[in-house]
Amino acid sequence: MKHLLPVIFLFFFTKTFCQADPSITIIDFVKIKNNNTKEAIYYYENNWKASRDIALNRGFIKSDRLLSTTADSTADFDLILMTEFKDSTDYNLVEERFQAIF
Repeated sequence: MKHLLPVIFLFFFTKTFCQADPSITIIDFVKIKNNNTKEAIYYYENNWKASRDIALNRGFIKSDRLLSTTADSTADFDLILMTEFKDSTDYNLVEERFQAIF
């Protein structure tokens, strides 16, 4: 797992800064507390992911990912939430657009 993080960051650095693609990716790391894994997965699939699906269908975002991992001593998180925006214009409109979804 400790070798996966540099690969993820290298991928996004290369994709964001070394290509003509001006996309912006937001990554959130979630630590699940009190072994509430089922509840957390349910919440993120039915709230976070559901809202991203609507945003994707409306063209507000370029892509999204909900990744589950195993926390260890070097990476103390259980979920990775990724939202990719086409460009800075779409990123700057995120609050307004997600208000319309909610």
